[in-house]
Amino acid sequence: VYAYTVQNDGSLAVTCKDKNIVNAEIPAEIDGYMVTALAEDCFLDCTSLETVTFPTSVKKLNDSAFSGCSALDSITIPAHIMEIGSFVFEGCTSLSEIAVAPESTTFCSDNGVLYNFDKSLLIRYPAAKTDESYTVAPECRTIEPWCFTDCAYLQTLAMSEVNAIGADAFFYATALEEVYLSEGITELIGPSFAYCTSLKKVELPSTLKSIGQKCFYGCVNLQVIALPDGLETIGEMAFYGCVQMKEMLVPSTVKEIGEMGIGYSVDPETNENTIIKDFKMKTLTGSKASNYARSNGIRYSAKATAGFITLW
Repeated sequence: VYAYTVQNDGSLAVTCKDKNIVNAEIPAEIDGYMVTALAEDCFLDCTSLETVTFPTSVKKLNDSAFSGCSALDSITIPAHIMEIGSFVFEGCTSLSEIAVAPESTTFCSDNGVLYNFDKSLLIRYPAAKTDESYTVAPECRTIEPWCFTDCAYLQTLAMSEVNAIGADAFFYATALEEVYLSEGITELIGPSFAYCTSLKKVELPSTLKSIGQKCFYGCVNLQVIALPDGLETIGEMAFYGCVQMKEMLVPSTVKEIGEMGIGYSVDPETNENTIIKDFKMKTLTGSKASNYARSNGIRYSAKATAGFITLW
C-alpha cells in the first residue's frame, strides 16, 4: 500500500499508493526501516479516505500530505507529531474538526481549529466547520497561508492581535461576509480574498501598506471599502470584478497601482476587460490615483484642498 523514500537519517517517509483507501493505518516500519514521516503529497487526492491511524514513530507531516482528501471529516494530531508542513489539509472540503492529543506540546486545537502550542500561529481553520463566526485567539500573531481557503460556512471573522497574514489566506471562502483585520497588519499578500463572493465588509487596519495582486478579485458583492491613509501599493487586478463597487476613495499616499488594479471587470458579452459601469474614483489632484484614472479613462473626482470636483 505504501511506497517510501529513505531520508538522510535512515528513516522513511511514506506515500500511499492506493488512491481508493478508506481507512489508513501507517506502518511503524517497512523492510526494517522506521517510518518517521508522511511524504509530500502522501495521500494526495485520496478522495475516499475517512480515517488515519499513526504509529508513535511518525514525527512529521510533510507538505500537502492530505491535500484533496475530500471525504476526511475529522482528524486527531497525535502528541508525537512534531512538525506539520504547508497545505497539509488543502482541499479537505469535508473537514470540520482538527483535534490535537491533549499531551501534545507542539500543537493545540481551539474548538477544532489548529494552532501551534502557544497559539501564536494559526495553522488551519477546517473548511467544513459549520460555525458562522470565529474570533482568532488573542495570542495569535500570524495566520498561515491558505488558512481559511474553501471555508463554506464561516460568515464573520475577527482578530485583535494578528500582525501577519500569509498568502491567499481566505481564497474562495465563499460564505465570508464580514472581516475585521487587526492593527499591525502591513500587507495582504496575493489573492487573499479572491472569490469571496459573499464578502460585503472588510475593515482594513490603519497600518496597511500593501494590497496584493488580485487581493479582492471576484468579490462581486463588495460595495464599499475604506482604504487607509498610509496605503502605498495596490497590486495588479486587486479589485478586479468587484462589480457592486461604484466608488472608491484612494488616499494620496498610494504610490503604485498595478494594471487594472481598480475599476475593472470582464464584459460578460465580449469576455474582454472593461471598466465597471458607473464606477468613479475620488482622490487628490496630481496624485498617483488621479493619473491612473486619467490614463485608464475612469471617471474621477479630485480635490486640492476641500471638496471634490469632477474632472472627467
